[in-house]
Amino acid sequence: MNIDEIIEKFKNSDYIKHADEHRERRKLCPKLKKDIENMNGQEFHDFINQEPFSMCAVRPNNIKSIVKNFDANKSIWVNLILGTEPIEKRIEKSLTINGVGIYTMSMILSATNDDNEYILYHKNLILAIKELYDKFQMYETSICINEINTINSTKKYIKFNELCKVLRDKFGFNNLDELHEFLWHGHDTKWEFGKTKYS
Repeated sequence: MNIDEIIEKFKNSDYIKHADEHRERRKLCPKLKKDIENMNGQEFHDFINQEPFSMCAVRPNNIKSIVKNFDANKSIWVNLILGTEPIEKRIEKSLTINGVGIYTMSMILSATNDDNEYILYHKNLILAIKELYDKFQMYETSICINEINTINSTKKYIKFNELCKVLRDKFGFNNLDELHEFLWHGHDTKWEFGKTKYS
């Protein structure tokens, strides 16, 4: 089965509906943008802990630290979500917050970016791309997956995000939300895309 057939299988499956969860998350974010400067730590926690946000991959101790230190770090959160600095600087500053890693940062960034230009990172996405890398080499790109084996810095997240945008455009995904679901569930189902909770 080639890459086009795998993508077609995904688009004809119910897994594509999981992208709706990303859109629902994004619909909540105008309120976050409007209210964040006046939020306290508990209010921020309650907001990002509601469905369809998902903080299940964040260690409980990290969440506690984020909430406890929210007021002290509020300007950094505001800058990540509303700032006009180059994105590299905004991400770099957010990663200085105790308890915040690439997953948490990208969850907030992907949800609050109106143009859907930033992908929610998880290590399963890297594993998925590696599994299909022989097929992804059919196009020219200066970004090699082996260069970003572990996403643990601003520079590597930006490179990974650029690669994902290349894949989105090359293979006809409507947005990065769809690409995220294709990679996540492709890896999880061994590219079979069987039954889902939507089936």
